[in-house]
Amino acid sequence: MKTKFLTFLIVSAFLLTILVGFASASGPFGLTAVTVPTSIQSNAGSFNVVFNISYTGQLPSTSVDFSGSTITQGTATIALSSTTLNQDETKTITATVNFPSGQTGSIRGNINAIPTQAGSGFAENLPFTVTLTTPAPSELKFCEIDNGVSSNPGD
Repeated sequence: MKTKFLTFLIVSAFLLTILVGFASASGPFGLTAVTVPTSIQSNAGSFNVVFNISYTGQLPSTSVDFSGSTITQGTATIALSSTTLNQDETKTITATVNFPSGQTGSIRGNINAIPTQAGSGFAENLPFTVTLTTPAPSELKFCEIDNGVSSNPGD
């Protein structure tokens, strides 16, 4: 009885190791962030998300479609063109996120890269979050009530 139980534990551990290996194995297609701002002023109107995209699959090349990229929080659009990657190639891509001035909170989104050729990998996502900050007032303006002198009344 002890031998069967010990054998069962060893086989279970072996199978679990194999399953974890399959689950964590990376595919032939990948995205990695290069530069993503953590915050930006709410009146900036846009920011860039820079990332590397690579392809190490079996096909000579693959086209990548980014049209599934989405904003999940805030109001914004993602400007990003499709690209083609050759086998064992990595490209640096810049996505521009445009947003209306004056928003508060954060803008969250996902860069969604989908290889268009069958067998060239699975879709990959690169999530990002950028906090919108309120710009400091550039200069205080005092009322000009003392014959056009633009200084603090009472000076």
